Amino acid sequence: MSKKIIDGIYVMVKDPLPKNVNIEHTIRNLTLKLPKHILELVDVVYIGSFEFLIKKNVNATFLENAIYATNDQKNQKDLFDDMLHEYAHAVEQTHSFDLYADGLIESEFLSKRNKLQVLLSYEGHPADQYNFSNPNFDSSLDKFLHSEVGYEKISNMDQGMFIGPYSITSLSEYFATSFEEYYLNRRQLVRQLTPAVYDKLEALDKQNMENSDEERNYY
Repeated sequence: MSKKIIDGIYVMVKDPLPKNVNIEHTIRNLTLKLPKHILELVDVVYIGSFEFLIKKNVNATFLENAIYATNDQKNQKDLFDDMLHEYAHAVEQTHSFDLYADGLIESEFLSKRNKLQVLLSYEGHPADQYNFSNPNFDSSLDKFLHSEVGYEKISNMDQGMFIGPYSITSLSEYFATSFEEYYLNRRQLVRQLTPAVYDKLEALDKQNMENSDEERNYY
């Protein structure tokens, strides 16, 4: 296993990445996109073939202050996207109360979910057989949306309610997809489509900027 520190981030590569995927480039791109207070939420990044990722059928996960990502990546963008997505979940877990306590993001999400259910039923899909009011991931609903209806069809009919069909699968992914767009400098899109998430991310950034200013003034 190779160990290295890249732009202040501790990286452990258990299994080699494809030749067209450069971990140094990925980490440096992340450090350019994400503020310090978010980068500090991850203690270490592990790259390799991990049995628990294979069993969950996912490419990456955030677990105990670490990001685990598969080394089976198609290209540079795939690895970057996987890691950026997991930083979103790091923020979500660390700031869960700040994000969700007032219920604004969940209310926004479920309101759109219910509208989508009506649209799907109108188009002849058996949407009433599924619980669209459950904010958590539901494998049966996910299968219905992905396999039976199809993400392409949903994208054509959701009337701009969601940032991508994957954001429909759960409240957590609704936040994560918005987080990605926000830090990829598509903030106007986030403000337009998911204003509750936009407001929370703006508040977190502002709060941490104020904390940094107080630290500098103290010293």
